[in-house]
Amino acid sequence: MQEQQSSYRQIMKATSLFGGVQVFQIFISVIRSKFVAVLLGPEGMGIVGLLTTTTGFIGALTNFGLSTSAVKDISESNASEDQNRISEVISVLRRLVWITGMLGAIVTLILSPWLSQLTFGNKDYTLAFIWISVTLLFNQLSSGQLVILQGLRKLQYKFIW
Repeated sequence: MQEQQSSYRQIMKATSLFGGVQVFQIFISVIRSKFVAVLLGPEGMGIVGLLTTTTGFIGALTNFGLSTSAVKDISESNASEDQNRISEVISVLRRLVWITGMLGAIVTLILSPWLSQLTFGNKDYTLAFIWISVTLLFNQLSSGQLVILQGLRKLQYKFIW
């Protein structure tokens, strides 16, 4: 009975921690949107929204659901308590994170003229897509780190890259 309560306590702790991180991210997003709205106005908000949506779509296509499946794999290897297996799964995840992040950045970079034409009706925003392409890599790297923390049930941040 005591073990079950400890398990529930750990689940609540992890859920509240990662939920709190998401609330913080939402708060930062609201502040960022407010600054963009004040500095760039309604037209700038529209442009930022279209750029964000387009790169988000490409990111979703090129990450292949890695974040979802990797948490399960890391958790299973962590439950086995086999350090070699855990290291192997994390190493594979790190390689896949870099590959999928680079894939997203390269796809956005190569297709930037086409994306500008498709999204805005002209090629004026090709350079914006080129600059934004690097965010796909960084987003994937960030997601990979979060997956490792969730899969290992690390509730305190430890830099493990």
